[in-house]
Amino acid sequence: MPSYGTYRANQLRNWTRIEMLLALYDAAIDRIEQAQQAFSQQRPTEARRLLLRAERIVVELLAGLAADGSELTSNLRKLYLYVLDALARETEHDMEAAAHVLRTLKEGWERIAPEAIEKERRGEIPPVADTKQIELSA
Repeated sequence: MPSYGTYRANQLRNWTRIEMLLALYDAAIDRIEQAQQAFSQQRPTEARRLLLRAERIVVELLAGLAADGSELTSNLRKLYLYVLDALARETEHDMEAAAHVLRTLKEGWERIAPEAIEKERRGEIPPVADTKQIELSA
């Protein structure tokens, strides 16, 4: 019988690029919110572990940017670096600011998701050939 890992890997292969991107945003935002709650409940070790996971996801988003020098890429790079800097400060205000940036970006991607999914299914956007798996549940 196939393992859960095999099932999950097969499930991810059927996702479009934008669905994967939105899942990464969801995972990062969720980790930040969990870290905020852990800090408020005086559990700093758990909070820092959660922030580190959020940072790892944002680093992956940053690493996935095209090196095309476009204005969009440059702006996304700046926003991701801001989020990483804010998370490193570990203050309530900075964590909320980081989550706000990620929520705003996610909302923008959600607006274009139907069109992006359709274009990928028609072959106008190439599918993800070799997906580097990021453990979202970690």
